[in-house]
Amino acid sequence: MAFTLSSLNLSSVAEDGGYELKITGSFEAGHRYRAFLGDIGNTSDPECFSGYPQQRWVNVWNGVTVRVWTPRVYPGLSSVTVLDIDTSESHTLVDYITVVYQQYRTTVVNMKKVFPLFYQVGIRDINLFPRI
Repeated sequence: MAFTLSSLNLSSVAEDGGYELKITGSFEAGHRYRAFLGDIGNTSDPECFSGYPQQRWVNVWNGVTVRVWTPRVYPGLSSVTVLDIDTSESHTLVDYITVVYQQYRTTVVNMKKVFPLFYQVGIRDINLFPRI
């Protein structure tokens, strides 16, 4: 029985990696899978992480989902490729996810909201930032 891919839980991720990516589809129980994220659209792309140290494959989670974590990749449209290690079969979701530059504005504003006013750390509302 062949496996199929249908969707992802995210439409965009930041370039720095480490985001949980749930790939849904029809997977064979007991098989080991590897996932790749990048602009080439095959197994030459950077490999996603399984979340377990020294383990390069992932198992099917709840019957229809493979759960991986994204690597560091270049911004742009990226494809997700899943490889079945046991049968060497692979499928690709072409240009399915957008990788964007990491933005720290919201994090900085949230930190400034926590500090007392006498610290004078600057703008405290993200809407007050100048448009770039």
